[in-house]
Parts: sequence; C-alpha cells; structure tokens
Amino acid sequence: MLAGSYSVTVARPAGLVFEHIADGTRNPTWRGHITEMVVVSGEGGAGSVWRQVTRGAGGRLLELEYRVTACEPPHRFAFVLVSGPMKGSGEYTLTEPAAGETVVTLELSLTPRGLMPGLTGLTRRQMATELDSLDRLRELFSAPAP
Repeated sequence: MLAGSYSVTVARPAGLVFEHIADGTRNPTWRGHITEMVVVSGEGGAGSVWRQVTRGAGGRLLELEYRVTACEPPHRFAFVLVSGPMKGSGEYTLTEPAAGETVVTLELSLTPRGLMPGLTGLTRRQMATELDSLDRLRELFSAPAP
C-alpha cells in the first residue's frame, strides 16, 4: 500500500471549493487525466457511486468507480474505490483559516488489486497524479474570471 498527503491554499471560500471537489462532473477541469465522469447511482453525495474514465500510462483509457463515503459541506469529502486496477480510499479536508482562503488537504491510500507487483509503478504514478491535481485546482481558482 502507498499512502500520501498533500495540501494547497486556494484563494476562495471553502464552500465554493468544496462544491467543485464534490461535483464529479467538474473533475475534468482540475484533474487533467480524467476524460469522463458520470454518477452511476445516487445523487452525488454520500453513498453515491461515480464512474470515471482516466487516461493512464501510454494514453490507455482506464475505468474505475468510487463510492462517496462522506460528504460534509464545506469541510470533508471522502471516497473508497470500488472497481478498477487499484483498491484505495481518499479524503479531502477543507479548512478556512481566513475569510475567502481555504486549505485543501488530500489524504490518499492506494494498493494494486490482486497479486501483481508490476502495478506498483502504476500505483505510484496514480498517487502522484492525484496529489498534483490539487495544484491544478488552486490554479483554476487563481485564474481571472472570463
């Protein structure tokens, strides 16, 4: 199992940032490797299952599903992977140390499914990609409004 944590500060209120994280349809705007997102069951909140298609190594498309295990606006959004090449879970925690400023932390743990040690490299790349996505989220909110 690989585990990692990363935090960024976003110059926007926690509620606005939380909405962007929790709405899976917005994932492609800041998680660049995501090509498609659709809610499979539920309304998007706790208990809902989302399917995502992601561009993996060599441009290969991978499909996985995650279940939302906690959706507590504007401070906590957690999930567990229910299908795909990895097992794992993640949790976004948002704190607002000052008005209009949000610290977003992602804690993530991933394990290749089965007994395939060859997937360890894929797992490391996926971990880095997911944690780095927080930088894109910060940039998205830093961009001037159109």
